[in-house]
Amino acid sequence: MKNLNFIKWLLIGLTAMFIGACSEEDKIDDPSSGGGPTTPSGTLTFTQTEGSDYEVTFTVEDAQNVNSFKFEFGDNTSETTTESSITHNYLETGDFEVKVTLTGDNDAVQIKTNVTVTTIDVSAICNDEYYQLLTGGCDSEGKVWRLSNAYGSHGVGPADGEEAIWWQSEYDHWNGNNGEGFTMTESMASRFTFSLIPNVMGVSATHQINNWQVDTEADPFVDFQTTYSGESEYGFSVTEEEGKMYLSLNGGGYMSYYQLVDGAPASKYEIVALTETELYVRYLNVLNFNDGDGKNYRYLRFVQEDVVEEAPEEIIKDLEYRSISASFNGTMDAAVGDETLEFINEADIVTSFVEDPTDASTQVLSYTKNGTVDDVQVTLNHRMDLSTNNTFKLKVYFPSTNDYDTIDETAETWKDTDGSLNAMVNLKLYDTKMGGNAWQTEAAIRVSSDLRDQWVEVEFNYSGHEVLNRDSGEVVWDDAATSDTYDKIIIQIGGEGHKQSGTFYIKDFELVETVN
Repeated sequence: MKNLNFIKWLLIGLTAMFIGACSEEDKIDDPSSGGGPTTPSGTLTFTQTEGSDYEVTFTVEDAQNVNSFKFEFGDNTSETTTESSITHNYLETGDFEVKVTLTGDNDAVQIKTNVTVTTIDVSAICNDEYYQLLTGGCDSEGKVWRLSNAYGSHGVGPADGEEAIWWQSEYDHWNGNNGEGFTMTESMASRFTFSLIPNVMGVSATHQINNWQVDTEADPFVDFQTTYSGESEYGFSVTEEEGKMYLSLNGGGYMSYYQLVDGAPASKYEIVALTETELYVRYLNVLNFNDGDGKNYRYLRFVQEDVVEEAPEEIIKDLEYRSISASFNGTMDAAVGDETLEFINEADIVTSFVEDPTDASTQVLSYTKNGTVDDVQVTLNHRMDLSTNNTFKLKVYFPSTNDYDTIDETAETWKDTDGSLNAMVNLKLYDTKMGGNAWQTEAAIRVSSDLRDQWVEVEFNYSGHEVLNRDSGEVVWDDAATSDTYDKIIIQIGGEGHKQSGTFYIKDFELVETVN
């Protein structure tokens, strides 16, 4: 793990010269236990690089029964790791008391030492790209960030994915455009100033946004606002771990959005994107404590204080009938009236074109499901008038080689199977004006088949199909054929909400034209 903030650089070259030893050992968490054969233990020593005593390597020697080490360096920075040795670079001279908490299965022990630093070198941190973008550099008084209110400023996605594919907030979400009726006006006034030497994030805030799970009596998935309960400033660091960049706020610091993860505030953010004006981060969290301990990603976007985020221009699509068809014979193109549009993949699906299993002269789309919400989809340039033509058809090939029996024990509560891969197709119609909440009003029809290793033509008839809001249960449309909002088509095979993998083949999708 590489630390770009001098918090824990690997020590290269000769070290030494000065070795310090642990000065104290304190039992914490369970002072009445009196210690025992499973109590964490170890001796804290350190070495300082000759001629550069700001570079210090701390080591817990003879560590026993330790699951994790929390190093507190005495300069308002800390690091938790499973490694017993770590290198830290101080940015200030002086005397520092260093504490290391050794955590075991049932209790913890804290050991301490003192280190004196007489020289510093800040050239590397001042020239680092991430620190320059985040703070403005060593010559700057700092850069001020705030929570974004643009589309997608708050999002949710799977732990094994790279995007917020499950849900994204609409424009002005925090000011009331959220479907839940809450407003976070005071929290949107919060400002976070990052500066260097020392590395400090200053906080100017009167209120904070709380994840709904902070209050066990809060309505599920409805976040709420309270008075800000944090500190006025926090130390911070940027680190690289296994090819990913992280922004860590020391001492349980957080930016605008407060959520507990494993009993502590979410303070370590993976940096998804960082530019002069945007800081886009994510962290693993439990979306609903009632569903168990499985974690997924929460995404938050911050922007520079002076960035103007205007409401997106509303696009009004005509309500009309247009023919729709896609052969999937070597192409993802869809013929929509006089237009040619394209089906795209969502999430972890893998698609390719292969020989038709029953006709080597043509190609079909191979569709391999891997994640919870895989699908292929096309967004239309019109709203579908389904009053007359309201039946879709698709040919599907369900191979017998798929495993249709094994159940994914980690499946989501909103799964549409028992957690196993199903030989079924789910056709969904979306209203894109709903943004990240389009799933709530989707018009979905599921069709299953017991046939294997042959082409099956499945039919989706929306005439008389009642549409219920998946969130509230209220009726959206008594008859989907009378709808006037749907402008996206989604084809999903194998079920959603589980990760059981399977491969299917599809061809000849069409909106059937009624014969007069």
